[in-house]
Amino acid sequence: MMTPYGKPLESFTSLVELLQAIRSIIKTIEDLNDKDVLHRDISIRNLVLALTDLEDPESDLRGYLIDFDYAIFCKSENGKLRDLAKGRRTGTLPFMALDMMVTENDNNVPQAYYHDLESVFYVLCWICTTQEGPNSTRRSPDFNFSGSDVAKWAGYGRDAPDIELIRRAKEATVHDALNFEARVLRKFAPYFKPLHSCLNLIRAVLIFSPTGFRPGVDHKKILEDWKDCNDGPFPLEYLANIPPSQRDPKDVFEALNRIIDETLEELKKLPAPSEGTTSVPEARDTDAVESSPQEIAQTKGVNVMDQRKALREQKIVEDEKRKEPPVVRRSERLASQRDASVASTSATRVGSLAPSSTGTKNSNSRVGTKKSLAKK
Repeated sequence: MMTPYGKPLESFTSLVELLQAIRSIIKTIEDLNDKDVLHRDISIRNLVLALTDLEDPESDLRGYLIDFDYAIFCKSENGKLRDLAKGRRTGTLPFMALDMMVTENDNNVPQAYYHDLESVFYVLCWICTTQEGPNSTRRSPDFNFSGSDVAKWAGYGRDAPDIELIRRAKEATVHDALNFEARVLRKFAPYFKPLHSCLNLIRAVLIFSPTGFRPGVDHKKILEDWKDCNDGPFPLEYLANIPPSQRDPKDVFEALNRIIDETLEELKKLPAPSEGTTSVPEARDTDAVESSPQEIAQTKGVNVMDQRKALREQKIVEDEKRKEPPVVRRSERLASQRDASVASTSATRVGSLAPSSTGTKNSNSRVGTKKSLAKK
């Protein structure tokens, strides 16, 4: 008999708990990468909170990665990337990495560990935008989520989401710090303000848009030379200037862990809500009838190819309707006109039976109607 394991990530009780969960999920991705495994479908529904020690109910919660239906081994025995790491895309639309949203026929980028990390980044942005605070608390009714840029990642406002247009909209919001600040961070609920700097640094590491990148320069060697000559953590901008496929995974995970650890230290210094900070929002009724953004996100584009196939079939049906012979459409119009005429005649009869102002039936109107019908 199966029993529930853990609880949704959005049910975290504090910012510290949320970031600690994200850190443990990143560690899981690192462990999987060491084993040449890719998850390929990280979404808000595939990240959960559960006890660190299952036998100790008082132990801390940590983040777990679940649902490995689309996971693959990304290397073969000879060390080369398998073909499975290319081609057909998988994922949940709002959380898909930008590289994986490029038209498949033009996408020669193999799936890699940093695409899973990018999905975790989008999950964190989604939570900060859709929730008012901890405990799965929904945003205030005053906030128009569907009008936010993050909502566009899920295709909000489009009856038939176009993957390429959504990719461009997402890229525009995360490509540089200024856009990310204006279009994403400012839409976060006030409770998540302490995470602004953290999210911007994670973005700079995972989204390749280096301001200091120079073609023809070996930026990887620059980083290696710096580490040979210096002790301590390397400057993040050195890593950001290296294309993701050329980075040492250890450097990427080290950078992300450093960003989160420094943020956790800052969060622990903040005063408790009772000491003057913004109060923690109360959890609202999670059994409300309306669908939450999380529920809608889960139904958006689990498999992009299935969605495109449905759109193509719909277009074929519409094209066939346009090709129908004019005679058929004319007969339909005539039938509609005939039905309207009969309805009008029936209305005349009913109207003639209405009581007059004296309380008697208007018999003259009835007779007149019969005579006119007889003449016809």
